[in-house]
Amino acid sequence: MSFFADILDTVQSGCYNKVNELAYNHQENIARFSAIYVAPIDILCETLKRPLMTIELLAYAIINALGKLLIILNVISNDNRYDFKSSISCFEGSLINFVSTPVAIVIAPIKLTYQLFAIAIDPKNVSPFCSCYCIED
Repeated sequence: MSFFADILDTVQSGCYNKVNELAYNHQENIARFSAIYVAPIDILCETLKRPLMTIELLAYAIINALGKLLIILNVISNDNRYDFKSSISCFEGSLINFVSTPVAIVIAPIKLTYQLFAIAIDPKNVSPFCSCYCIED
C-alpha cells in the first residue's frame, strides 16, 4: 500500500469502527445520526486517494529513473533498488490514477448517497468503500 492510501484507510476504518461500536452498544440511533459526518469523511477519503496516488507514483517513477541514471553514470554504487522497469510501472500507475480521478469525482455523490442510507438503515453492517481500483505499484 502507499503512504497516503494507508493514512486515508486508517481514517476510514476508524470512523466505521466507531459507528459499529455505537451500534453494537445498543446506541443505534446515535450510530444512525453519525452518518451525517461519517459518510462524507469516507467518500472524501476515497475520492482523495486517486490524486494522491497519482502524485506518489509519479514521485516513485522519477526517483527510480534518476537512481538508475545515476548508477549508469557511476555517480552512485550499483544498487538493485533502482531500475527503469519499476519507473515505467510507477509512471503507468500514475497515469491510470490521473485519468480515473474525474470518474471518481463524478461517482462521489452517488457513493455518498448510498453510504448515508446504508449507515442510517443498518449501522451494524457498514464498512468503508473499497479502493480496489486504485492502481499502485
